[in-house]
Amino acid sequence: MTSRVDLDYTLKQKILTLYDENHNVADAIVSKWLLPQINETNIASFVKLRNGKTHSGTVERGDNTKLYAHY
Repeated sequence: MTSRVDLDYTLKQKILTLYDENHNVADAIVSKWLLPQINETNIASFVKLRNGKTHSGTVERGDNTKLYAHY
């Protein structure tokens, strides 16, 4: 069975790999919409938030809400 730590690491690495392969497009979107910069720390926070929601059924944003754009 895969542990939660392994899931966090795997998803974080996949997102980082996709970002590295497409950073020009992603950075253009970030710049256009004045979004927070994409970096390993923000990706790790997103993965932790996502996995917390997925596995617990509740949203526990804490300080992570500032990582997301509000419309």
